Amino acid sequence: NQLWMKENLKSTHYADGTALIDGTGAGDISSDTTTKYYFAYYDNESYVAVYGRLYTWAAVMNGASGSETNPGRVQGVCPDGWHVPDDDEWKELEMYLGMSEKEASLTYWRGTDEGAKLKESGNIGVNVNGLWRYSGSMYRGNNKSGFTALPAGSRLYNESFRDLSYRANFWTATESFSPYAWCRRLYYNYAEVYRYDDYKTRGYSVRCVKD
Repeated sequence: NQLWMKENLKSTHYADGTALIDGTGAGDISSDTTTKYYFAYYDNESYVAVYGRLYTWAAVMNGASGSETNPGRVQGVCPDGWHVPDDDEWKELEMYLGMSEKEASLTYWRGTDEGAKLKESGNIGVNVNGLWRYSGSMYRGNNKSGFTALPAGSRLYNESFRDLSYRANFWTATESFSPYAWCRRLYYNYAEVYRYDDYKTRGYSVRCVKD
């Protein structure tokens, strides 16, 4: 009963027209968990059309709070009629793709081939085409889910960008403990899905779910 976006979010404004903060040249933001930054990979807008934008958790949530003890539908940076998926909604997707409920609640690499089902198919490894780095056949994306996950990399809090064409990282709307929130990661040479919590000042991709 879920309908997910097939592309990474590219928004620079909230649904009410309020602008997010352009993080170009923002430098080290390791101590800033409140500014609502968005980024283009390498601060280069040419990457946005394929990979979407990267966001800090503050930008994703737009002032809303989300936690395991305080779940709730958060529109955040998503357009009207859509919301930021929480950790449980990610688990629901993973279980639909074949992961057991027990596995879904674990951390780190879980499942068998659910990650491959989420990843865009193809392994040419040329950054501009959005495909993943070459990997063995057992790890390659087949996109059986239609999710079309692309390896958009991330923006670290110290201003560096990394892992374009190697990793896809997605925020959830669920806080782990301050200043961390739950995430998902897909990697070019893993077929599973990685569940972990990370520092909120990272720049990660966002997918939205239909209300």
